[in-house]
Amino acid sequence: SLSDLRGCDMRRADMRGINLERAVLKDADLSGCDLSAVESVAGDRRKWAANLSFAKLSGARLLGARLCDARLTGTDFAGADLRNCDFRGSNIGEARLKGANLAGAELPKLTLRPDIATGTAASAIFGNWLDYLSAGKRGAAAGTREP
Repeated sequence: SLSDLRGCDMRRADMRGINLERAVLKDADLSGCDLSAVESVAGDRRKWAANLSFAKLSGARLLGARLCDARLTGTDFAGADLRNCDFRGSNIGEARLKGANLAGAELPKLTLRPDIATGTAASAIFGNWLDYLSAGKRGAAAGTREP
């Protein structure tokens, strides 16, 4: 597995299939990287999930990545290919997802920040969930129910 790579510039690197357990990639620039099928699963108390907080992964490819329990606060996934990723247990709702493709992704129960999940791409990804969450902030209309 990787170790402490905070703030490293690894743009466009081929990192397919690597083990991200215990990796600290906080503030790293991974824009355009291929991180398909990477693993970071911390279901076991003896394992630590990856810390990708505030990392730049714009335009990155993470097809089928397993980022369970990963720390994703402020992570920039703008335009990233996140198809079939497993984000269960992570805080993906605190990441920037504008233009990201989340088709088939396993997502935890989400609370999305309105300043992050905006625009047509987010609406296409999350459908009526965004409308429901927005309505809840303004006071849901009578008869509004969870999708």
